[in-house]
Formats: sequence, C-alpha cells, structure tokens
Amino acid sequence: MRPQLIVLVALCVAANGLALYGSPALLRTYPYIYTATGSSLATPTQQQYLSQDQLGQYAYGYVEPLSSKQESRSIDGITRGSYSYRDATGQLQTVDYTADEAGFHVAATNLPQQFRTDTVQVAAARQSHLAAHEEARLRLASHRHDQHVQPNVRLLEVPHPVADTAEVAAAKSVHLKRVEAEKLRNELLGPHSSYIVPNVYSYSIPRYYTSGFYY
Repeated sequence: MRPQLIVLVALCVAANGLALYGSPALLRTYPYIYTATGSSLATPTQQQYLSQDQLGQYAYGYVEPLSSKQESRSIDGITRGSYSYRDATGQLQTVDYTADEAGFHVAATNLPQQFRTDTVQVAAARQSHLAAHEEARLRLASHRHDQHVQPNVRLLEVPHPVADTAEVAAAKSVHLKRVEAEKLRNELLGPHSSYIVPNVYSYSIPRYYTSGFYY
C-alpha cells in the first residue's frame, strides 16, 4: 500500500509542475508537500510564490496554516502588502500596509485603539455623576446667597504693638538716659576748632610794696 501511495504523490507533483511550467502567468507557485510518518493523507502545509521583472516590479508571498503574507510593487514605485497571523490567544490578526512618497501607512487589527466609546453602563454612571456634581454646586451657591456670609473682620485689622511692663519701661528709660549721656560726652571730648589768641603786653606804673609804717 505504501509504495502505491508514494507513486501517487510523485505523479501529482509532476503534473503540478508541468501545469505551472506551461502557464503564461507571471506568478509561479512552488508548493511544499509534507507528510507525517505513518499518515495516509498528503496535505500541503506551505505555499509560496515569487515573480519580478527588469522594471523593478515584483510580487511575492507565502501561505502557511498559521500565517500568510503577500507583497507587490508596481511600476510607479508604490509598495503594497498585507500579512496575517494568529496570536497567542488564537485570534486572527491582519496588517495592511502601503509605502509611497508620503511615507509608510499601516492599518492593523493589533494596533491599540486611541478612542474607545463608553459602554452603556459607563455612560450612564458618567451622566449621573456630572448631574450630582452640578446639583451640589447650585445648592451651595444658593445657600451662600441666602445667608449673606460676612467676611471675617478680624483678619483685616492691623495688629497693635504689645504694651511694655513696668520693668521693661524702667529699663528702657535708663538705657535711653545712658545713650544721651554718652552722646553728650562724645560731643564734649570730640575735636573742636582752636584759634590763636595773640598776647597783648602793656606798660603800667610800677608799684612799691611797704610794710605800712612810715618813718
């Protein structure tokens, strides 16, 4: 049974290769066929193709059970492609991209969403919170308007100096008197302007002193 299966697989491969060789299409597919040991089924698990010309155009791609990709470039220099795969959670992710003069553009299912709409429960909770906040603000404004709250006058008063006690007043008086005395002493002992007074000499009649007894 196994030799017959091998011969059948060989015939299928030869027929497929002849069909591709005679096809005028630009894209050629080169299938890979793998069989597990002991299995009676031949299932293709990978296919890929590649084509290009002298003008810079090309196209290639592959297909696998868990991923696939295809990319092509046209004569105007624009590259277009896409690929898909299954992530760790088993979800199929698809990425489409284009490269042109304006840059690289990509659209994918695995990109983070910038804007997310709220659910019905979240939107209702948000509206309820905003309404309660507005109601509290209006109620507080009405309460202040009814009571006419007066400002605290004590905060506007200028503070007065603290009065001295009897001991402090006496010590302050003694200190001021001492300061005045020191000031007066410094003025007296300080440098003064001096003037030279000329000496005036005069002649007078000589005086004779006697004992007071006349003979």
